[in-house]
This record gives sequence, C-alpha cells and structure tokens, in this order.
Amino acid sequence: MSAVSLEVRWYKGSSGELVHQYTDRRETEGPAYQGRVQLFHQELERGNVSLLLKDVRTSDQSTYICHISSVKGDERESHLEILVTDQHFKLMVPLEFLSVSVGSDIVLPCHLTPETSAVSLEVRWYKGSSRELVHQYTDRRETEGPGYQGRVQLFHQELERGNVSLLLKDVRTSDQNIYTCHISSVKGDEQESQLEILVTDSVSEDLPAPETPVPVTEKLEEENKKLQNEREKPEEENEKLQNDKEKLEEENKKLQNDKEKLEEENKKLQNDKDKKVAELEEKNTQLQNNKEKLEEENKKLQNDKEKLEEENKKLQNDKVKLEEENKKLQNDKEKPEEENEKLQNDKEMSEEQNDKLQNDRSTVLFVVLFKG
Repeated sequence: MSAVSLEVRWYKGSSGELVHQYTDRRETEGPAYQGRVQLFHQELERGNVSLLLKDVRTSDQSTYICHISSVKGDERESHLEILVTDQHFKLMVPLEFLSVSVGSDIVLPCHLTPETSAVSLEVRWYKGSSRELVHQYTDRRETEGPGYQGRVQLFHQELERGNVSLLLKDVRTSDQNIYTCHISSVKGDEQESQLEILVTDSVSEDLPAPETPVPVTEKLEEENKKLQNEREKPEEENEKLQNDKEKLEEENKKLQNDKEKLEEENKKLQNDKDKKVAELEEKNTQLQNNKEKLEEENKKLQNDKEKLEEENKKLQNDKVKLEEENKKLQNDKEKPEEENEKLQNDKEMSEEQNDKLQNDRSTVLFVVLFKG
C-alpha cells in the first residue's frame, strides 16, 4: 500500500516529543533532530515509512512510535526501542619507536580498530611530556603547532578508514621525542597512544630504517590486509546497495514522470474547476442581483398593498357613516310622509265638513226662501 498520501509521524518516548513528520508530501524535523532524520521517499510508494536517524547520540536512547493516519480517519501505530551503546574503538600504533635521519620525511603510523571513520573526530598529536601541540584536526580543519608550520599533515583521504597517521616532513634533530596521538569524539570517548622518534645524522644499522618515507612493518601489513578483507565485504554489500539504488532511481524516475503527468492533469482539472467556479460565481452574482431587485419590487408592492388596505379601511368607514346618514335621512323622510298623510286626512275631513256646512247652508237658505 502506498504511503505517499498518508500522514506519517515519528515520536520519541512517553512525552510524545516530535522526531519527524511527513504531511502533504512535506517533511518537518523535530527541534532536537534537525538535519538528522529523513524518510526514504522512493520507498513510500511501497508503504515503507522507515526513518533514517543519523549521528546517533546517547540521548536518542528511548522508545519510538511510528504513527500513520489517512484522510479517512484510519490510524495505526507501532513501537520500537533503540538502545544506544558507547562506540568502543582502540587507537593502534604498530611501532614503539621509529628511526629517521635528519632532513627526511616520516609517517607516524596510527589508526583506529575496528575500522571507524575519524572524519567527525578530534585528532591531536602532542610532543613530549609537556604535550607540546604538533598538529590538531577539529571540525575538518587542521592547525599546525609552533615549529611545525608547513611540516605536518594528516592523510585526508584515509580518515574515512580510521587512519590518523601524521606525516612529518624535513625531520630535525629537535624532533626527537615521544609523540602522543590523542582521539576524542563529541560523545566524550577518548583514546591515545604513543611512539618514539629517534633522529640520527644517518640511519643506524642497529635500528630498522624505513625503505620509503613511510615506514611499514609486517605487523602493519598484516593488519592492513585484514582491514582490507573486512573492507571488501562492505564493498560487496555497497555494490548490491548501489544496484538496488539504481533500480530505485529508475522506479523513482518513472514515478516522477507519472507524478508530472498527474500534476499536468491536475493542473488542467484545476483550470477547468476554476473556470466552472468563475461561471457559477458569475451566475450566482446575477441571481443575487435579480433576487435583490425582486425583493425591492416585493417591498414596493407590500407598501402599495398597505396603502390600499388603509384606503379600503377608510372607505369602509366612510361607507358605514354614509349608511348611518342614509338611514337617518330615510327616517327623516318617513316623518313628513306621515305628517302629510295626516294633513291629507284632516283636509278630507275639513272638506267633508265644509260640504256638510255648504249643504246645511243651502238647506237653510231654501227654507228661508220657501217660508218667505
């Protein structure tokens, strides 16, 4: 299963101190592990989330937790413990003394066993019991002691193999003394060994004289042969690792090409997405404007409706008033009609009475005339 898209975290101890974090294809190193930890990117595709811890220190001893989580919320973790032991090495000087003639060059042989790189170590060469500084190698820099300017140096290409031999050029009579080679590491490990240089005007027949500027003994050759055999094994393993590395690089190249293709496709999809989003945003803006217009029109219609309702209510009140007034007028109209009817009746009675009176008058007049 590929771990490329997962989140990988390495923690230290029960305190949960962050050692390394891999998220969104980016790596973050914990404060105490800057420049010392990394994942194998080419192996993530195979689900390999192993962590490389460089320059192991005593403080690194602890239980380590590898925590994996996915975007879906799945989580897994495993524990392992690292035990840190002191790196024990010995400083070997194959000869107790060397004989050299004035003006010659000589190598003061000294090496670490088992073969250990001395590149990150501090190497000091002292002269005599007063420990006069002859040469110092610290942080990959060399310092020559007073009186040895331009006359001493280490073999830089040999430091990786643990060879800390010192080349002393143009030997002088004053160089005759006991020399101490002192080695120390950042962890506090220290070793030192001594050898003596005898300086003569000419090489003594009683003492072993070097055939070359670099004195070599059978013991040194045997140790060197042994070291060579031990070195061949890592070289074979290194060759195998190199082949594996080449395969991984080819796979990584293929994955890189696939990644580029996916990135191009992703870029195209992103452009399409941006375009669609822009269109949708434009439509949304248009709809929002239309909505605001409709809301304004609806608000206006609502105001008109309220005005019409108020006018209608007013007209309703006016109608009620008019109905009341009409009813009153109807009542007022009925009263004169009743009175008029009464007057009409009175008139008719008066006319009847008048006719009667007229008749009575005519009768009286007739009687009078008749009697007369």
